[in-house]
Amino acid sequence: MAGSASTPARRSTYVSIPQNTGSSQTGPIWFLALYPLISVVVTLVLGAIAGGMTGAVPQFAAGGASLIVTIILCSSDSRLLRERGYRPPGWGWGFIPIVYFILRLVRVGKDSLWPFLVWVGLQVVLCVIILLAVLLPLLAGGAFDGPISQSERASQLTPAGMAEQLGADLTEAGIDVTSAVCPPLPSTDAGTEVQCQVETPTSTMYVVVAVTPSEPGTAFVVNGGRAVDK
Repeated sequence: MAGSASTPARRSTYVSIPQNTGSSQTGPIWFLALYPLISVVVTLVLGAIAGGMTGAVPQFAAGGASLIVTIILCSSDSRLLRERGYRPPGWGWGFIPIVYFILRLVRVGKDSLWPFLVWVGLQVVLCVIILLAVLLPLLAGGAFDGPISQSERASQLTPAGMAEQLGADLTEAGIDVTSAVCPPLPSTDAGTEVQCQVETPTSTMYVVVAVTPSEPGTAFVVNGGRAVDK
């Protein structure tokens, strides 16, 4: 018919929506969850091999290696999740692992909860262990001992008491004391000083001790000294 125009057929457009085609549990995410424990074991082994090497350089090296491993694990996990149809967080969040875990939980689903809880639990346990490692030596060393009694103070301020306590303190500090001799104090007033003679296998030490009633845990403190080689 004249004047009629043919209408082109309308094409249907389909949008491909990614579907989850696999488990969200990946090897890298579980390795990352257990990595706090693994890193401690590796550090102890390497420290034993290196003979207890300490200093800033080894610490920075260990921290850098740990960060690199974390980034690699996050990158691998993100790639595997994307291949399985998920929308994972970017690998860059691996610089802050806790943020990566939280974003993964939000975007991927509740299956990400267990690796996250394992990671948090290990972090808490390690923090407690480190805290105990710091506090226990202080407790063992008597850092929280109460004040000494007047009778204990009087006993420490005798020549024998000063020599015994001074020898014990120097031995605890790593000095091989063979004998210690202190003269009588002219008085027990605060600040009164005497010079004790301490013998070691290689030197004679002349140690000045001073009465200090202001210190509740001890009757006197070391107030200087010098050593003469034998």
